[in-house]
Amino acid sequence: MRRTIRIVRVKARKARPVPYHRALFSLLLLLTAHCSPLTASASASWTKQRTGSLAWLHAIHFLDHDRGWAVGSRGTLLSTNDGGKTWQHKPQPTEDAIRDIYFSNERDGWLLCERNIYDLRSNDEQRAYLMKTTDGGAHWQRLNLRGANVDARLMRAMFNDRGHGWAFGEGGAIYRTQDAGASWLARQATSGVARSTLARRAAAARTFTAWLARTGRAPTDCGALLATPRSGRTLPAVLRQEEASALLDVAAVAADDASPIGIRDVALLEVLYASGIRVSELCGLDVEDVDWSRRVLRVLGKGAKERVVPIGIPAVSALERWIDQARGTLADSASGRALFLGARGRRIDPRTVRRVVHELLSHVPGAPDLGPHGLRHSAATHLLEGGADLRSVQELLGHATLTSTQIYTHVSVDRLKATYDQAHPRA
Repeated sequence: MRRTIRIVRVKARKARPVPYHRALFSLLLLLTAHCSPLTASASASWTKQRTGSLAWLHAIHFLDHDRGWAVGSRGTLLSTNDGGKTWQHKPQPTEDAIRDIYFSNERDGWLLCERNIYDLRSNDEQRAYLMKTTDGGAHWQRLNLRGANVDARLMRAMFNDRGHGWAFGEGGAIYRTQDAGASWLARQATSGVARSTLARRAAAARTFTAWLARTGRAPTDCGALLATPRSGRTLPAVLRQEEASALLDVAAVAADDASPIGIRDVALLEVLYASGIRVSELCGLDVEDVDWSRRVLRVLGKGAKERVVPIGIPAVSALERWIDQARGTLADSASGRALFLGARGRRIDPRTVRRVVHELLSHVPGAPDLGPHGLRHSAATHLLEGGADLRSVQELLGHATLTSTQIYTHVSVDRLKATYDQAHPRA
């Protein structure tokens, strides 16, 4: 029986539910196969075995019940022939850290090595490399990971008898080889996948392996070492003020036929841009949530937190026209007190609002393709450009902290720099 056990130091943390992605299927199968549960007798008790080494051990691999290997920092390589009771030091095949060891049979084995980051002369140098043996570990030969542009920290490597192998590590990086490690194909990190996508897939894998360990289907959490790349915050795309005005003009022209849908679209666009509320908050508004005299909306936001949001005179006028001339035409017994209705008389759906925004915005020349959340970004940016303070914008948007609101200051500063570079004679 061949068994591989990881020795890791993992900080305990609570697993969070993460939506699964179909692209994880092969990775989950790989992790499931590697996390095959030990027998009850093997995991019932543990006895400390002394290795005679002070190195940090990273991985252990057993060929059968008696023969096994252990690897660690500074090229540490140990072997045992009695099930781990005693260990013998083997000549160091490298001075670098050995992250993993794997044998597909008695003779063919691989070491996954990692260079010290301070030994790299440039960012283009590969940090990870393999060492291969074909004589049961007596001699090791270095193999560079050709073809993969490996720049991630690799933690695990697995091979089968046909020379097919997989290596994976931080940031959702997965590499595949079909020639015993001579060349590799990057499956995730070098395929142009966004960092947020890699983070989501890595979190899904960690949640899955944590569930395997928690429910007793696996002895350890094999995905604990799968790190998440730090996601870079990108600035949101927003409309210029003239583009926002053009969008509202396009909606007004479309409503010239006095159709209930056209009048509704004008009202919802005016409210979205004037208030900066979320599309879910817009769809959840009732007629009673509009304070006509004070020109404010009572909005129920995230976490059932209620806030009051002001709206301008154009938005109020558009809402009055919608209530007086069009809403009654669409309303039926299922409408309830919903402020905005769909074509069939029920409360409007967020997908309908997104379709309306995309469709009308497509008629604005040069405008980016944005949805309702883009109007929210635009409203916040235009408020800051007009002199509103950050705390007021935070209250308007319903952000719990200023961290989420501060991104709009970067948008405004970038626009200021662009205007300066274009207009100032000494820019």
